[in-house]
Amino acid sequence: MSAGSTGRSILSAAGLENAKDIVAIRYNKEVGVPRYEKDADVVAFEELRKKYLPNIDPDNTIAFAGYGQAVTMGEILRRCGDDLTRANVLKHATTLAGFHSPYFLDGINYSYTPDDYTPMKTLYVSIFNGKDWDLSGEPMTE
Repeated sequence: MSAGSTGRSILSAAGLENAKDIVAIRYNKEVGVPRYEKDADVVAFEELRKKYLPNIDPDNTIAFAGYGQAVTMGEILRRCGDDLTRANVLKHATTLAGFHSPYFLDGINYSYTPDDYTPMKTLYVSIFNGKDWDLSGEPMTE
């Protein structure tokens, strides 16, 4: 299964019991599972969600992904300073190598460079146990 289809909100549509033993690559944390309930990034998202998005389900991984993307865009704009030209935004977006999004699992960072737009080259192999993802011990790098 592709990494973009591993969220609980997606798997729930088919029934979690039907997703048991699916193998997937993963790079992201999950909201709404005990494993990450005390994770600082998940807690920060939950505080934001409660304050500004109270109608969004706390288990909505798609909303959490959007939060991670917004934080990443904020980092790009921070790096740009007052020079918000297309060229400068592109320069900083393509030099994110090493930046860790709050949406990412530990050990996963962006790998963008000006010559390689691959977003990440390190991923976890995982198996869905019917309730949560069992991650491989260490992430694998291309």
